[in-house]
Amino acid sequence: RYYWPTPAAQRATQTLLDVLSETDIPRPLISQYLGQLDAEVAEGRVQPLAHELLIGSITRVLDIYADATGP
Repeated sequence: RYYWPTPAAQRATQTLLDVLSETDIPRPLISQYLGQLDAEVAEGRVQPLAHELLIGSITRVLDIYADATGP
């Protein structure tokens, strides 16, 4: 997480997202590497697209922090 702001990491991330932007990520890969999102993809709440999976993963982590620090 400390290297995300570096220009090289940002370029590499954007390149990867650009390459995968029109590609549905196969469910077996989602299940294996992003298992916490598999049910959401199956129910249609998250699309099997790279950007959607990225946002879904970040949202899940932020939800954990919010639950831990909320009222």
